Amino acid sequence: MELYYDTEAQTLCLDRSNTRNKSFNQSFENLGRCETNLALDNDCMIFRIFVDNSIVEVFANQGKAVMTMQVFPGEEDSGVELFCNRGKVFVNVTLWPMKSAWETG
Repeated sequence: MELYYDTEAQTLCLDRSNTRNKSFNQSFENLGRCETNLALDNDCMIFRIFVDNSIVEVFANQGKAVMTMQVFPGEEDSGVELFCNRGKVFVNVTLWPMKSAWETG
């Protein structure tokens, strides 16, 4: 899954087209990308991203854009990669583990 921002077009995109497990349903496979227009806020883009076993939710710039995507990651799909194609990006990342909603104790 990829989340990317195009500074020239001012668009935010969440794309699961490269994920492995999507061919079980044609509708699921066809709805693999969502995109929205979103301007930077003072040259800044702030993300809050929540990842569950099969759901990724992205809140950009205090909820000005919200995207939700269902994925079925494999065991090897447990990392995060940040990159910039051109220019400079300053990153501050905080991770919080989430407890299961189904497990008690």
